[in-house]
Amino acid sequence: GTRSMRPRAARLIIRAVVSSSPPPRSSSFASPPALAARSSIAPPSARGAAGGPGATRGCCKSVGFHRHHRGAFARAMATAAGGDARIDDRDTEDLIERKKATRKRVRAALKELTEEQMSTESAQICAGLLSTLQIFTTENPGGRPVRLGLYVHCAKLREVDTQPLLETALGLPNCEVYVPIVDEAKPGEPAGPAMRFLQIRNLDDDLERKTMGIMEPKEFLADGVTRRQNLEHLWDASESNRRPLDVLLIPGLAFDPAGARCGRGGGYYDAFVHRYFSRCVAAGYEPPPLVALAFNSQVLPVGEVPMARWDRRVDALATADGVFGCGSSVGEAISSGARGGNASPQPGLIDDDG
Repeated sequence: GTRSMRPRAARLIIRAVVSSSPPPRSSSFASPPALAARSSIAPPSARGAAGGPGATRGCCKSVGFHRHHRGAFARAMATAAGGDARIDDRDTEDLIERKKATRKRVRAALKELTEEQMSTESAQICAGLLSTLQIFTTENPGGRPVRLGLYVHCAKLREVDTQPLLETALGLPNCEVYVPIVDEAKPGEPAGPAMRFLQIRNLDDDLERKTMGIMEPKEFLADGVTRRQNLEHLWDASESNRRPLDVLLIPGLAFDPAGARCGRGGGYYDAFVHRYFSRCVAAGYEPPPLVALAFNSQVLPVGEVPMARWDRRVDALATADGVFGCGSSVGEAISSGARGGNASPQPGLIDDDG
């Protein structure tokens, strides 16, 4: 199980773990190849190299998202993003194969990491975010609640451990924390990506172990009747503070310094981000910055992470070497410590917290 910890204690543990290493720095990727060059992953020998089984996996769950469904989902995402719904099936299949090859390549690299390496890099990544994101560095005792979205790491997927971030955020005054829950497909329905973010207040009481040992928020509060606050329902309650997340911290499998991201194939984050960001814009708010957490082995040279037209790049990348902007103005603000703690309305649309 997990154990709650005060923010100060969490920071002391992180400092102890990383005390033998140079402190993380926060800056933009002024020289993208510099970080990518440290990756020991060899490029695939062929553009369409095989990349593992046909079924995709999301959050350790086999979702049965077969080739036909993946192609349909790709075309739907293209249409939603303003692309051509008549995307060529051959192009779609080629993209799928290149993504499979990239996933196979990075999974192999992750398997080479020792538990000690992952623990050390995770602590360095968390230390960099704790010292950079405004949500952790700016006092907010009496202002509007700040909202943080982040994942609970899955050890079997060899993801960056986010527990120090969760413990610190839950100990902050006036901070709301939302973590993902994956919805299984109902019998008779095609398995597609479905994920929600629910609010938690305590790691010991509010999470439960699901399939493959993944920790997810419980659907109901302690009374067994009241549903946990759904992030996307905040817009439906007239008395609530409707501002969106201040920052969304996400996992993935492969990244590059320009913000390209390749997930694990389930489409959960792609679908959620598109849906949630669309609602933010419709409500008159700027969507939250996307910050990805990655081990150095997950960062490839620019151009080697396949991206579709509808795929969304991350704004910043947090690695053991620091928090780096990926080229956007939002990413530069994140890496400089000027964002990640104050969701902003779009100019001229909303001037208050309504």
